[in-house]
Amino acid sequence: MGVLRNLSIYRKLLIMVIISTISLITVAVISYFYTQQIADSSESMYNDRLQPIRQLGQIRTNNRAIDANTLEMILSKDENYQRKRLDEIQEKEAENNKLMAQYEKTFMLDNEEEKLDVYKENISNLTQARSEAIQLAQDEKGDEAYNVFSKQIVTLRTTINNTLDDLQTINNNEAKSIYQKNKQSAKSAVTTLLLVSAEQNNSAIEHISSITEKLASGSNHQVNQI
Repeated sequence: MGVLRNLSIYRKLLIMVIISTISLITVAVISYFYTQQIADSSESMYNDRLQPIRQLGQIRTNNRAIDANTLEMILSKDENYQRKRLDEIQEKEAENNKLMAQYEKTFMLDNEEEKLDVYKENISNLTQARSEAIQLAQDEKGDEAYNVFSKQIVTLRTTINNTLDDLQTINNNEAKSIYQKNKQSAKSAVTTLLLVSAEQNNSAIEHISSITEKLASGSNHQVNQI
């Protein structure tokens, strides 16, 4: 520090400029780092958590429509009406398959994968039971079709909906966790930037005070060196 104080005013000003430049670069780098971190985290939250919640919710909505159409097929004797209901069932099933394929491409936690395996097993059994009920309805065996619906389809559907609800809860909780981490990152960024700015200001004030003291002392030799 003794050597630094003995430097000319010109050199002190130069050091101030260098320190300020380094500080500005440091602030810019820190800002970019935290901004990029939050942006990446937010993108992950949207693609891997919020989108799956929407997809799983739509699957549940489609399942209710499929069950309603299946029951209407069982209760109706009109072949044309049954055919329309069957077309709607197949349309919703195709949409569900598409939504589930999109969901499977997202990043999954271990407990998500376990729940997904349970879903796949039950949806396979449900599809088989529904096909049996629809065939019985088309063969005008309404009582047998309704028996399959009430004893198999309803039970499997309840289990599947519970699994979908669990998957939504997992994604919702993870989205909340990511949100909290983003908030913490933002706070850390603000704190870090304030510390860097404070250090820069302290250094600048120290050098300005030194220069002011020398100017006040009437040191013409040092004034001429500015």
